[in-house]
Amino acid sequence: MANNKPFKVKNGLNAKRYLGKIGSGSFSSPTQTIDLSTGNYFQYSFSAATTLAFSNPPETGKALLFNLELSNSNDTTTWPSSIKWEYGLTPTVYSDKQIFTFLTVDGGTTYYGKKAGETFS
Repeated sequence: MANNKPFKVKNGLNAKRYLGKIGSGSFSSPTQTIDLSTGNYFQYSFSAATTLAFSNPPETGKALLFNLELSNSNDTTTWPSSIKWEYGLTPTVYSDKQIFTFLTVDGGTTYYGKKAGETFS
């Protein structure tokens, strides 16, 4: 049974349970913007060098945790400069399926990111 009523999180902010929406597609131009207002799990594949951007994060004081599944052809991925990567190391995107996890709590000024997994078949 789905419960979409607000619940209280540890820091005192109210939030609604967000039932996962999945966004997907193929990147065909060199710059791609992922609209964060449309879901919290995004699946994309691309075959050329791609620069990624995020748009429409929630306002400051509201948390958004989202996942990005990428499959590509071993081309270059340029990430937004607002991402603070785990251990300060920007991960390499390989040609197999990989999942990245991101968190923002400041309206998208900063995203905390890490590679959650790779080499999925």
